[in-house]
Amino acid sequence: MTTSTTLVHESDAQRHHVRVQLPAKMIINDVSYDVKDWSTAGVRLQIKGKIDANIFKEKKIYDVKMLFDFVGYSLSIPFKIEICYIKDEDDCVGIRYIELNNEQTSIMQHLVSSYVTGELTSVGDLINVTGRNNFTKSRQLPEKADNNSASERMKRSLRKLFIFFISLFLLIYVAIGIYEQSYVISAQSAVIAADNFFVNSSTGGILNYKKFRNGDKVMKGDMLLTVTSETGTITGIDSPCNCIIDKILLTSGTEVSRNTPVISMIPENTKLYIEAYVPYKKAIRITEGQFVHLGLAGSRLDMSGIIKTISVDETIQGVSKLIIHTKDNIPSSLIGTPAEVRIDTLGWTN
Repeated sequence: MTTSTTLVHESDAQRHHVRVQLPAKMIINDVSYDVKDWSTAGVRLQIKGKIDANIFKEKKIYDVKMLFDFVGYSLSIPFKIEICYIKDEDDCVGIRYIELNNEQTSIMQHLVSSYVTGELTSVGDLINVTGRNNFTKSRQLPEKADNNSASERMKRSLRKLFIFFISLFLLIYVAIGIYEQSYVISAQSAVIAADNFFVNSSTGGILNYKKFRNGDKVMKGDMLLTVTSETGTITGIDSPCNCIIDKILLTSGTEVSRNTPVISMIPENTKLYIEAYVPYKKAIRITEGQFVHLGLAGSRLDMSGIIKTISVDETIQGVSKLIIHTKDNIPSSLIGTPAEVRIDTLGWTN
């Protein structure tokens, strides 16, 4: 009797997930947790101190973000996750991803394969991108030449000169890398922000917003929305200034009470600033008035700024908040745009 065997390629039926220890953090309810290791299927968190039973319950589902700190920038990936298990003796929590889309899966698989092949390396809490060349051309043995000829002496001199410059380049490259790691601080996240104020409902009733969107400009006196009371009285709420709509806080059809905030607005001539976040252990090396280098997402322009305030952010554990004023005005259309912040603590690159 002949037995038929079916071969299945590993890419068609993958059974195992490679776990890597590439540095990462997971943000759950605005709290940052260290990732012990992770794969394309799930994450294992290393909890410092006692595990909070109110947050970490088996089968509990969260919307979270995975944060990867590369040298010079950060990568944030949103996920929906489920708590699988809790190990109090190891201070570990097991998590699996749920409802992964194609983009999320592709990014995670690319990070794993790049780490396994050596294209990504980690130095402390940072990830560095390297290049590899695994192939060299075969060489034929050169014919024996007259080492004392002028051409041979010239070749030897050129080789020595080439080796000298390559060595010098590598030395400079290593020195810059050490300097960046030791004295340059990069914010783990930063965004363009502005001082805003809230427009409140002047009466209770059902909201009906006009056709405005976040980021739209409005003139003083423009009607923003109406509120219909229980008796059918319609009250209009107008813009108090020439402003930019920062955020529409509710939706049409929502019932509100009097003095409920309904729209966040920013005065048109308000000067924008950068709001950046840096870990405590790095923030102690930063002072107010210090010069910073700035880069805006989607722009090749380099900007500079000055740190105006340093404060503790109570919403994110272990992080300090920096308010940075720029020398050049930032267009209001860029509110909410991510930014890159680099601080040279010695000031050599300022």
